[in-house]
Parts: sequence; structure tokens; C-alpha cells
Amino acid sequence: MSIALREENFVVINVGSTITTAGIGMHDTNKAPTVFVNMADFNYPIKNNRIDNWKDLEECWHHILFKELRIKKSRNESPVLIAVPVQWTKLEHERITQIFFENFNVPGVYIAPQPLLTLFGCGAVSGVVIDIGSQTTDVNIVVDSNIQTQSSFMIPMGGNQLDSYLLQLLEKDTQLVEAFKRHQMTLDTAFAKHVRELPRTCHVGFGHELNKDVKQELTKVMEEIPTTATEELLDEDNPKSKEDEDDEDYTPPDYINIDYQGHSFTLGPYRHQVFDPLFAPDLIGSDTLSLPDAVRLAVMNCEPPEIRSKLWESIALTGGCSLTSGLTKRIKTEFSLFLPQSNNAGDTQPRTIHLLRIPEYFTVLKEKKYHLYSTWLGAEIVAKLVFIDAKNYITDFEIFDIVDALEKAEGKDANFYSWLGVKPSASQTEISKAYRKLSLKWHPDKNKGDPKAKERFARLGVIVSILRDPSKRERYNFFYKNGVPRWRGTGYLYSRFRPGLGSVVVVVMVIASGMQYIAGQVNYYQQRNRIVRFVEDARGHLAANAPKGRAPSLGKSFIEIGERAMRCEVKGDEYLIVYPDDREPVHWNTAWLKKPTIQDVFMIRVPKQWIDRLIGKKEPVQHVQQEAEQEEEVKEVKTKKKMVTRRRGAPRMNK
Repeated sequence: MSIALREENFVVINVGSTITTAGIGMHDTNKAPTVFVNMADFNYPIKNNRIDNWKDLEECWHHILFKELRIKKSRNESPVLIAVPVQWTKLEHERITQIFFENFNVPGVYIAPQPLLTLFGCGAVSGVVIDIGSQTTDVNIVVDSNIQTQSSFMIPMGGNQLDSYLLQLLEKDTQLVEAFKRHQMTLDTAFAKHVRELPRTCHVGFGHELNKDVKQELTKVMEEIPTTATEELLDEDNPKSKEDEDDEDYTPPDYINIDYQGHSFTLGPYRHQVFDPLFAPDLIGSDTLSLPDAVRLAVMNCEPPEIRSKLWESIALTGGCSLTSGLTKRIKTEFSLFLPQSNNAGDTQPRTIHLLRIPEYFTVLKEKKYHLYSTWLGAEIVAKLVFIDAKNYITDFEIFDIVDALEKAEGKDANFYSWLGVKPSASQTEISKAYRKLSLKWHPDKNKGDPKAKERFARLGVIVSILRDPSKRERYNFFYKNGVPRWRGTGYLYSRFRPGLGSVVVVVMVIASGMQYIAGQVNYYQQRNRIVRFVEDARGHLAANAPKGRAPSLGKSFIEIGERAMRCEVKGDEYLIVYPDDREPVHWNTAWLKKPTIQDVFMIRVPKQWIDRLIGKKEPVQHVQQEAEQEEEVKEVKTKKKMVTRRRGAPRMNK
């Protein structure tokens, strides 16, 4: 492979409907993402976990890779892992792959479902993943690193709906409404969202709108949690941080003052009811499942039944709304209603409720404020595993190479199927059978006298590995039906015949020298044609002012340069003297123009000058134009002297 498989080049993008996070460099996984993109800047291309606008989503990814992470598109050596919602289909995955390969020039792409990565970030491979986002709440089950799609539930309720519900509670506070009017401000969902996201402002209690019997039952469960759920035993290997302990012991005040846009407002205890619709959807008039019911149904849909009790012990909570104070305690309380009250419960019945956290050895991300990055952490871990494994890569270049090698050894008509002796529609069993037969026949130990035995045996292994992989075989079948292209792109040539720095410098110098030579030739002919054109113009004016019947070709005339008329004298077909005002005459002669040669380019001229200096050779100084000008001046003086002598009279006589 030609790409640099280095961890500092790995890129992770965690797609979100409101915020998309990204970062580069997976050599240190104990860090938060470095790029946070507000999807509002790209018109929210993802709505309800589905792609609503491909163009805007592609622009978002382009912005992340080439503006935020400053990756060079022309030489992109950064494979990308994309964490996506589990609802995205195979067709959407294929289009994502096409975008990143064709438009972003990435060397590798890995698409992973977010619930699986969340569990990996918490150090588990099986469990329940609850993702409370801005638009939806998703419940997914993972068993042995496999997502159980039949147990996936999406509740159409998230941070946006909770903000709207909190706004209704805020509008019932007459004092708060009057305070907003007094400050000429609007009480809207933006303020409700601000309140919900403030640390330790909303503490998710329980039982606000429940009937008395249920409230008493919840209180009883809360008192029995330490014995029934044996939570303390489960937390011995994963102790709580001081921040978690302070959060659970924290008792929020009934009234609190908060600052918003330069003003202070007082909120009552109703603010703690913000998450109630998630546990009782009828509060907002929704007939959807509550979060406890959705989790219970998801677990009950899993087979075999023996796995269900383990799922209750591995619940991962993530999403932008998961950091609200008291939420984990409320979830444990609600879910504990599903635990058997009898000590004679069967093996398939749940006995404990346990919420996962990021392991303690991640000293930075273990803090509660970073817990929503469990998906990000899992993506970092997976990227470190998949991008360094060469077997995860297959490119057209590799197929081109093995096809060329096979045709060179076996003839132009050879292909993978004919060489193995199977049909193009052969099953995996038939391919494996042919491989076993040929591997025994062509093994180097049985063909020690054949110098090409090792090469043939290695080629057999590569071909069979391509045909055994469905995606690789599909790609080969495309070239098998349509033919391998003659022009395989500059990337193929560069990767197979990658030059060193010296070769690149030489090629660049040769190209630059060629361009310099061409520019010199163009400049020479432009100057020559310019002189000839001025001579023709001067002769035209000379003929126009000459007596009738005469058409002199030499003599004094004038030419127009721009808007100025300048005196000149025509001395020949390609020779003209111009007399500017108050300046020395200017001689234009095509014979004096030096025609550039290949020796004038800097690639030859500079080394030649250095060699001449080393051997002490002086450069010949040419004064062609000066000598020619002197000869012309001498001729003019002689001609004038002869004309003066003839005008003055008879020749001189001896006395």
C-alpha cells in the first residue's frame, strides 16, 4: 500500500443532527474532539436521524476535512472513520463511500454505527444504548458487537421537544413573564434551552405528574435499590468520580437566579420537570412509547432469553441531553420497576440495573462532563484497530496489479475464473475446492525445480482472497465484464513508480527549462515582428511624402508609437533608427536580436557558469550591437564628407 498508515493521520467524524464532532490524530485517545461544527451553518442536513440534504452534508464534511483539519486534498493520507446513526441504509453508506473516495480523495473509509461505538467507549461489547439527542431518543441493543436491529426503537422526542415543554412551564410563571416584558425581551425556546443546558440548574427528579400509587411505589424502590440492585457491588471495579458523587448528593434549591442577556431572572422548582415527557409522553400529548417502556420492549425482543439479564447490567447513556443532573438516578429508579421483587427469580430475569461509564484509565474523558463523548472514544479505538490492518483495504490498483501479473504469466486471455478452472458464477464452496486442489498441485515444496513456483503459489492466494470477499469479487467482476482500463489514473502511476525527491526536482527543472525556452522563442519573434512592422509603417509614411513618381525605401520618416509621432530613419528592411526627443538615437535591428538557444535555459546556463568559474575560464563578451552601431556611424560620416566636397567645387590642383 502506498498510503502512510500512521495514527496521527487518522480522522474521526461523529455525525450529529445538531453538532458534528471531528478530530485528527488517534495516537492519544484520552482527549476530546477538537472540531465542533454547528449543523445550523449547513441548514441542518440531518433531520430525525435521516439525511435530508446530501449537498449540504457534503459541504459540511468538506469544511471539516479541508478547512478545520487543514488536510491537503491533492495528497490526502488521512483515512476517515465516520460514526453514523444505525438507521442509515446500505445505499446511504455506499453514497458516503463514493463521496469520500471520489470527492475528498481519502485513502480509506470506515463507516461504523454509533450505538456500537458508544459501548466500545464504555469498555463493553453487549448492552443497551440510550441516545438522547436534539430531535429523537434512540434505544438500541448490542449483543457481542452486533446490533440487534429488531430491538431498535426511536422515540420522536429529544432536546427540542423538552425545550418546548419547559417553555410551557416557564410561561405559567407570571412573575417571569412580567420580568421579560419589563426588559422588553421575548420568552422563547432559546431561553428554555439556555436554562436546560445550564449545569445544576435543572435536576431531573421523578414523580412530578404521576398518581399517588405510582409515586409511593417509586419511593419504595428508591429505598430498596442498594439491596435489590446490588449497585454498590457493581461499582467496586468502576468507582464513581468525586463529581458523580457530588451530583447525586446535590440537593437543588427551589428557586434560583440565572443571568441571561445581561439580566437576572428567578426560576421556580418547575424547572426540574423538564425531562418528565420522556418518561410520561402524554404530558405533551404524544402517544409514543416512554423511555422505560421502549427499553423494556427492546430487551424483551432479544434472543436467547439468557442474554436479557446481562443487558440490564450494561446500560450506556449518551447524547447531548445526557448530562442533566439527576438523569441517571431517575433512569435507575424507573427501570428498577422491572426488577423482580421475589428472591426466587429465575436466571433469565433481571436482578440489577447498572449504567456504564467511561473507564477510569481514561483520566481526562472519565469526568462526567465528557461522558457524552463515549461514542467519540469508541470511534477512536476502532480507528486504531481497523486502519492499521492491511487486510481491510482493497483498491482497484491491487486488482490491476494481479491482473497484469496473471496475463503476463499465463497469457492475455487469462482471468481469475479460467485460471482456477471454475465458472464466473461459481459458489464459495467451488472456489475453495479449486483452491485446495491447485494449492496442493502448485505448492513450492512439490515444485522445487520450478523457479516460478513461489510466484504462482503467492498469486493463487491473492486471487482466491479477492474472490472470497463479496465486495472485492464484485469489483473484480466489473473489470471482468468491462475490461481493465488502459489509462488507470495518475494516482496508479505515482503509487507504482513513486519517484524520490531528486527525481521530482529534476522533472520540475526540466519542465521549467522547457517553459523558459518556449517563452524565450516567443519573445524573440515578437520583438522581431515588432521591428519589421515599424519599418513598414515608416516606409509607408516615407512613400506618402515623397515626390510623385518616386517610392524611396530608405531615408528619414516618422512612426507612431501609441499617440506620439517620433522621427526615425529607415536603414534597411529590418533596420530602423528612432530619434526620441532630447535622447540618444535608438537602433532597432533584427540582426542584433539574440535568438535564444537551449544553452540559454537556466538548467544548462547556471551549471556551465559554475564550471567556467571553477576552471578559471572567462566568459566571452560580445559587443555585436555596439560594433554595428560604430560601423554605421563611420559610414554616415564618410557619406556626408563626400557630399560636402562635391558641392563646394572643383577638385584641388597642384601649384
